[in-house]
Amino acid sequence: SKVVCLLKWMLSLLLKTVRLAFQYFWVILVCAVLGFGVGWLWSRHFLTMYEAEATIRVTEGMKPIVIDGLKAFMAEGAEVKRQFGVPDSVQMALKKVIFSNVIDAKNDSTADYVDKTHSVSFVDSTKTIMTDRLHVTLGMRGNWDFYRWKGAFEAYVHNRAEIERADRYYKKIAADRLAYLEKEVIRLDSLSSFDYFAKPLLYSNQTVGTRISLDDKNSTTLYYNDLQTVIRRRDYLKAQVELTPDIINFQTHFIISSDMLPKWKWMICTIAGAVVGLLVALLVKYRKTVFSYLREK
Repeated sequence: SKVVCLLKWMLSLLLKTVRLAFQYFWVILVCAVLGFGVGWLWSRHFLTMYEAEATIRVTEGMKPIVIDGLKAFMAEGAEVKRQFGVPDSVQMALKKVIFSNVIDAKNDSTADYVDKTHSVSFVDSTKTIMTDRLHVTLGMRGNWDFYRWKGAFEAYVHNRAEIERADRYYKKIAADRLAYLEKEVIRLDSLSSFDYFAKPLLYSNQTVGTRISLDDKNSTTLYYNDLQTVIRRRDYLKAQVELTPDIINFQTHFIISSDMLPKWKWMICTIAGAVVGLLVALLVKYRKTVFSYLREK
């Protein structure tokens, strides 16, 4: 059948390949060694691509302003970057800067993942783009001194008067909202206590021929859900105020990684070299046929 014929053809091809590899072992060996050399060179520090990722927390409302400010800094000339502590070697090593949104997929004010593909839009009702988080990815070749950029980012935004002014404005709004929510929690808690304890006593307070009634309904009003919603919002805002004392606040240190482990680079290049060697051996064996064909063309 066709399957049997295919298996026979594959077996025949494998035997021919093994025979060719033994016949021209020296060619394949030389190419594999050259491939290993390329892999070793590729794994050297000066050719390795390093990436650093960190999440920045900002006061709610400041995210677009901060992004514009950081992009403006990246567009500045080398002299300006040097003034903010970024030497020429670090500037030349930088190959990419990506700003990504942090997504709250469960709508619980907790970061779930980073939208590195920029696939979530603000109109997406199933996922929430967090307005107080910003994820930054830096890529540098042959250099991992990412903290130069961290210090420069922090210094640059403080050097821009309009960014500082906006940050003070939004911090005041956050503080005012927090004060309002604190009062709202107290108010709802008082109403809840009244409904649970004081109102039943008023319902039961009866005189001869007269009944004091504050409501036609004989059930208390429950404020539990409203109170929990306000408490959650208050706690979130309180954490935001406490965790954003500065204009940009790095939540963690940079997480640094390289593009690939050295052993994988050696392995990939060695195998690729052996495959190239096999093709060279094939060309050497059938060189007369190939050259004859090329002359006819």
